[in-house]
Amino acid sequence: MKKEISKMPVIEFSLSEITKNIELMRLQSEKQQQMLLMMMETNARERSALSERMTEMAVRDTENVKGKENEASSSKTEESGLNFGNE
Repeated sequence: MKKEISKMPVIEFSLSEITKNIELMRLQSEKQQQMLLMMMETNARERSALSERMTEMAVRDTENVKGKENEASSSKTEESGLNFGNE
């Protein structure tokens, strides 16, 4: 019985250390989760900004193509008008 009682402080100390380590691991896990969430949010913002830029570029490209088509058709109309006047 005395032998078992003498082991109690060591057991209590070990349990205390285990509890501290578990708490430390919990805090580290929370920090890692926060970092992961921040990284995911940053990634989502970057993707959104990139998508927005790509959409803007596509709109500009479409407008440029339409503008060139309009220029080409108006110059063809002018050329045909000049040719018609020469006949």
